[in-house]
Amino acid sequence: MSMAKPKYLTIGELFTFLPKSQAKAGDAQEEGEFPFFTSSQETIKRTNQAGYSGECLIFGTGGHPSVHCYKGMFQTSTDCFVLQADSKPFYAQYVYFYLKKNRHILAKGFKGAGIKHISKSYLSSISIPIYEDKIPQICYLLSQAEKLIELRKQAIQILEKLVESTFIDLFGNPEKNNKKWEYVKIQKIAAKFQYGTSMLADAGDDGISIIRMNNITYKGYIDLTDTKKIYLSANEIKKYTAQKGDLLFNRTNSRELVGKCAIWNQEDTFVVAGYLIMLRFKEELALPEFVWAFLNSNYGKHSLIHKAKQTVNMANISASSLMKIEVFLPPLSLQLKYKQIIAELLITRSKMQSHLKEAESLLQSLMQQAFTSEIKLNAISVENIIAIPTKETIMPQKPSLEKHNLREYIQQHFPVSAFRFGELEEKLMTHFANYQYKEVQKWIVEGLSEEAWLAQHFHKPKERGEEAFVSLKLKP
Repeated sequence: MSMAKPKYLTIGELFTFLPKSQAKAGDAQEEGEFPFFTSSQETIKRTNQAGYSGECLIFGTGGHPSVHCYKGMFQTSTDCFVLQADSKPFYAQYVYFYLKKNRHILAKGFKGAGIKHISKSYLSSISIPIYEDKIPQICYLLSQAEKLIELRKQAIQILEKLVESTFIDLFGNPEKNNKKWEYVKIQKIAAKFQYGTSMLADAGDDGISIIRMNNITYKGYIDLTDTKKIYLSANEIKKYTAQKGDLLFNRTNSRELVGKCAIWNQEDTFVVAGYLIMLRFKEELALPEFVWAFLNSNYGKHSLIHKAKQTVNMANISASSLMKIEVFLPPLSLQLKYKQIIAELLITRSKMQSHLKEAESLLQSLMQQAFTSEIKLNAISVENIIAIPTKETIMPQKPSLEKHNLREYIQQHFPVSAFRFGELEEKLMTHFANYQYKEVQKWIVEGLSEEAWLAQHFHKPKERGEEAFVSLKLKP
């Protein structure tokens, strides 16, 4: 049984255009009490100064089609239209879902050379089919599905926050450098850098897949939802293929997005586009996971913005400018500990990302049904669908290090071979939750002296330029 024929009303008849905000996209912050909407489809910023309240539709005016529905206090950048419903409840939510399903209607209104824009007159003229008696049901059903999506996103955000907080816990705040790490230029730790190919990705379904700047998120993760392919020769494929562990750096973008970077850890073969730089590091100095986290910190992002050269619509950071950016450099053993800790978090984030895609597919399916056939209210329970992870539930529980199990650990990992203290330290930091350098050093000294279960040997330099060192070994 099909739905009754709708009546049609325009957006101009249903909504009032509120005065445009004077806030700039650059005024937004990472933290704040209220959401800050820009022309992006994602809400990635916050602010402490709201400019609007109530239930409104927010449309981005430049770039690509975007629409949001928000109820409460919020702010937008000046490149947004804010619309408030004139009459009945649910209309804002209903029109939001309709245009989210039919995004092509918004896309048709984007005109002009360079960055395209949508006009107020075009937006006002969009005709909306109104199924009056079904609006509450449609909004209820679709909002339940969207709530599920939001729960998935919250889980991912928590995981990303844990990655960030783990960096601060281990290395301190880069802005304050309260642990007094040495600052070095990236050129000191870089082993190789390579620009991506400047060839256009126009191979349709043939060719080889290419990573573009839109495949790197603002937070620094790879997103292969929208990919293209390109024709390249065998030599070009070899030259431009991303290797596991490469840091992919977005050298050209808007001022807010230039400097996005992510680590490539995929098994599939992808080449890199020209707006990206592939960066590899000297293994004895820096791990890509550490440099990635530093550049994605608030301090790192601000440093990148200040290095960028602004043109009319874009900002650019050349490879030479990237090489001059300074990062602090903790010991490799501590970087390794960070890599091992966040590996657990990133695996869980990947699983949550898959769940998010499933939830988004569900919403798309329901929207398709909602505006084309009879609605049957299915009870979509979002309660208990997902357990929001916390640091306690995700982080693996590690044993505590005591004096007695230090000896057991050495017997297990160095039963007959000699070892340096640094080798032992690296393993202890990874395996135990409460590693303390001074405590372990004290136990080692006791093992060498009064308890006598350890022996040490002084190694003189064999060649010029070598350093002397001391090794440890279990006594038979």
